[in-house]
Amino acid sequence: CNDAKALKDAEGPFPYQAFNPTDPDPAKFPGVADALMKTDVTFTTWLEDMRALGEPPSGNEAWAALLDAIEAHVRINRDQIDAAREGDTERFAVDYYEGVATQEALLDAATDAGVPECAKVDR
Repeated sequence: CNDAKALKDAEGPFPYQAFNPTDPDPAKFPGVADALMKTDVTFTTWLEDMRALGEPPSGNEAWAALLDAIEAHVRINRDQIDAAREGDTERFAVDYYEGVATQEALLDAATDAGVPECAKVDR
């Protein structure tokens, strides 16, 4: 998770600080999609690295929940990229709300799995 956090930090700041994902400006979508592509690389690498660790000797349910939350982030981020490229403001906003819920699920799963630092990747 520390490696994933370093990748996330290396993405740099989001280019549109005033961008409202719940009421997105379609004129900003090309740049937003480009920024989210960086996040796709980070989240995909994170998921692959976590899966490569294999199953833990205990706490399998918590570990599975953590992997599920990371996988959800990959899926949601990719859907937001598609929504931005298609100019679909409604879908983009729905994805944003799903992402917020997934952040909470990730925090809970990371805490339950004994790796709370994993929640920092998406904060």
